[in-house]
Amino acid sequence: QSYVYWRYIGEQMRIKEIPDSYEGMEAYLHQYEKRNMKYAKSNVEVLWPVLDFNLGPYPARLWPLFHSLLAATCHRRMREAFGLADPPTFAVILLHVILWSRGLVEEYV
Repeated sequence: QSYVYWRYIGEQMRIKEIPDSYEGMEAYLHQYEKRNMKYAKSNVEVLWPVLDFNLGPYPARLWPLFHSLLAATCHRRMREAFGLADPPTFAVILLHVILWSRGLVEEYV
């Protein structure tokens, strides 16, 4: 279902090379990311001000935790493109617990 949605978005953006299947789209995405998702200083210059702006309401002492959680949400290629370090193990586990807990709340509340 998400494939249909993103295919529609791609068509609206006039992207011509959209594959006809989910599997084709997955392969296309991996090839596209490998070719284009590279580290650039401009990526970092955009990421940190936007992230810090969104973290503004939270105590600055928690920002390193949020930065670790952000890294835990990103796959390797994206972390490399933004110059993010691999997330610490505790951040990956914490993210899984948070998402699992939210799923329970959504299901039973």
